[in-house]
Formats: sequence, C-alpha cells, structure tokens
Amino acid sequence: MLRRSTSIKLFDLFGFRVGVDATWFLVLFLMIFVLSGPFRQTLHSSDGVAYMTTVVSVLLLFASLIVHELGHAIVARRQGIEVRQIDLYLFGGLTQMSRDAASPGEDFKIAIAGPVATFLVILLFLGVDVAIVGVHRLTHAIVLDSDIRITPVLLSLSWLVPMNVLLLVFNLVPAFPLDGGRVARSVVWRVTGDKRRATLVAARMGQAFSLILGGFGLYWLTSLGGLSSRVMGSS
Repeated sequence: MLRRSTSIKLFDLFGFRVGVDATWFLVLFLMIFVLSGPFRQTLHSSDGVAYMTTVVSVLLLFASLIVHELGHAIVARRQGIEVRQIDLYLFGGLTQMSRDAASPGEDFKIAIAGPVATFLVILLFLGVDVAIVGVHRLTHAIVLDSDIRITPVLLSLSWLVPMNVLLLVFNLVPAFPLDGGRVARSVVWRVTGDKRRATLVAARMGQAFSLILGGFGLYWLTSLGGLSSRVMGSS
C-alpha cells in the first residue's frame, strides 16, 4: 500500500486503475515456463492442454492478487481516502492511496481487508473443488492423489488453493510493511496513542523478521553445502 512509480495500465476495475510494473511480465513468463512441464506430466496430456492450463492458472493467481489489493482499495475508499491506482509487481501488489490512515481503526480496517479478501478467494476455490469431487475427497483432490481423476480444472484449483494460503500466511506476518505489520501498528497505535512510535515498533518487527528469514536461508544453504560435500565424499 505504498506509492510507486508509473506502471503499465491493464484496465479499470470498480473505478480503480489497475496496472503492472515491467517486472510483472518477466515473472508471468517465467512462471508459465517453469510450470508447463510439471503440469503436462501431471495431466498426461498434450503440450497444448498443459500450456493453456498453466496460463490460466498463473493468470488466476495474479487475479487473486488483484482481489487482495481491491480489498485494501475498497475499504480505503469507504474511509474517505482517495485510491489512485493498484499496481502488480513481481509476486505482490501495491494500492496507492492519497494519504495514510488517520486513526488506528482506519489503519486496522484497511490493513486487514486484503487478507480477508484472500481468505474469501480461498473459500471460493475450495467451494469449486468440493463441487467437483465432494467434501470427503477434498484433501485427495488438493494433494492430487492418484485415486482422483486429474483434470485441468482440478489441477489448477489444487495449485491455486495452496498458493493463496501461502499468500495469506505471508501477508499476515507481523512485519511492516506487510499487512500483518500494519495490523500490528494499528494495535500499538491504539494502545500508545502514538502513530510514530507504533510505526517504529512495526518497522523493527519487520527488521527482525528479515533477520530470521535470512538466518533460515543461510542455514539452508549451509545444510545444502554440507549435504553436497557428503555426497561427493561418498562417491
């Protein structure tokens, strides 16, 4: 929900300009390229069917991101804040607003609206999944169990549900400027009555999360290097 430079306009939706950063096209083509092979193997279909399934699935993922940002934008507009545009970039999005929240309540409502919208998207995809396979086979469908006949629609849903769950969980991490960090800021703001202090606390939480994430990444790389050494040593 920060301001960003001019993007490439895609369309207008509910009075909001929706655009994309140039990096979005790179990620779009990269995801289609990477997923086409696994999708074809899972479907046991032609390249054409697998490619179309991949394209539709990736576009639906980006549509989910737009819905997420629409949640922020619609609630912000209801709070009297002008929303200038919604931009997609890499794996995320930004809702550009004319001003920041003026109260803790306003801040909380705008911040939580995105995750709520994503949660509704997850329920929608799960609902379609249930309509196809039934509630008792839902888990089998999501993990693409061999007992389930895998169709392009089922494969797309089985990919989109965990991807949106990942999006929801990531955004709820209490690390500013993620939505969870903004929710945390609104709570600290309400308790202390000091927006500047609340922003500082939320920013420090974000820095701590970055350090933790970096530590996990370093540990993973170290573990991977150790594994490679053992494999080479045993050969």
